[in-house]
Amino acid sequence: GESLSVLDVLKPAALLSSLAAFKFWDASTWTPLEYLSWCSVILIGLEILAWLVSNVPKLFSPIILPKRGSHLDVLTGKDIAFICWNKFTTTVFTYHALRFCWYSKTVKWGLDEL
Repeated sequence: GESLSVLDVLKPAALLSSLAAFKFWDASTWTPLEYLSWCSVILIGLEILAWLVSNVPKLFSPIILPKRGSHLDVLTGKDIAFICWNKFTTTVFTYHALRFCWYSKTVKWGLDEL
């Protein structure tokens, strides 16, 4: 049969990337489901990262750093409101940071540009 080149294999990825970039360009065109999906993906990613940060070091080092500061055993409504607000603004910040990196001329993506 005919052999595929690396470029042939990457064409679907390039197409998907260009479609994602087109959709990523302007969040004002998103549907409510796309907003919900974006926030869900970001928050799930952050929860996975938080789990990794607290559990993976235990595999490599038996030393556990002591926790400082006072621990809240019960969260008030104000505490929960601040946590929710910070999670929401993190998703908005992530969108803007990634959008800037994607479209900025100063952010280099290729290895040959480093």
